[in-house]
Amino acid sequence: PYRAQILTYLEARSSHGVSHRALIKFAILFHDVAKPATRSVEPDGRVRFLGHEKLGAETVETVAGRLRLGKKATEAVVTLVREHLRTMQLDEGASLRALNRFLRDTGDHWLGELLLIWADLQASRGPARTPEQIARTARTLRRIADHYFHAVLPVRERPRLLTGHDLMERFGVPEGPQIGRILRALEEAQIAGEVRSRQEALRWVADRLDQLRSEAPSPPDTES
Repeated sequence: PYRAQILTYLEARSSHGVSHRALIKFAILFHDVAKPATRSVEPDGRVRFLGHEKLGAETVETVAGRLRLGKKATEAVVTLVREHLRTMQLDEGASLRALNRFLRDTGDHWLGELLLIWADLQASRGPARTPEQIARTARTLRRIADHYFHAVLPVRERPRLLTGHDLMERFGVPEGPQIGRILRALEEAQIAGEVRSRQEALRWVADRLDQLRSEAPSPPDTES
């Protein structure tokens, strides 16, 4: 159902005129580049590649720099490589908070991440994937897309209930990363239907301000 949005995303361009379609191909080429360096064998014979997505992201950033790919294009491929294991933790029962974290951490390239993940899974096992495994992956990716287009996007298309200036003037929050963290938390509350008006947003922040100011950013959901 999102064919038009997918095509629009693929044809969009980052810095230096590089299309998102090309960036996804570049990320697919490099997404497992760090597996040899991180390979280990467990006592039971299981082969693991702990942290290969993080080391791979560092590697692709270095390569992109050598190729003068441009800042935005480099950030895109680094994100695509770093987050390519995320949906392994997002089954059909994943919470809305987990879906929101995935969308937050993949940013403007969440849709490209879904395309990379689908290609990765199809290529890694090929004909060995059962129809049920394919259907389960499709349902998970579809749920992420549904959540974005039907819950997240409508909230983002409306004017913000509160701004950074509101947080600084009304609550004394200093300019800096706390502002963004609180606004993201408020947005997630809107998406969940917990906050619907400016007055509710003010009360929501007031009730949780101490907690929001002290919280560190949530670590990403990853699978080794």
